[in-house]
Amino acid sequence: MKFVWEEKDIIPGLQYGRPGMKETWIIGYHPNPAEEHRKWASTSLSDGMITVPYSTQEMAALLTRNEYVPLKLMVESLK
Repeated sequence: MKFVWEEKDIIPGLQYGRPGMKETWIIGYHPNPAEEHRKWASTSLSDGMITVPYSTQEMAALLTRNEYVPLKLMVESLK
């Protein structure tokens, strides 16, 4: 399953992963106004690891490039 992320898809609390992998991630944000252009990060629900902050555009590109898919789409594709 291929999913192309757009800036509007970067929503706090959205869970995502990759088909065939058990690790799930959740999108979070840094509420630091000094870093507003780099506010998005991901947290692994498996081990709690947090990524470095990204801009909305960087986060969308990263998720597309690494073939991540919103968890709700992965679940729906199994039905």
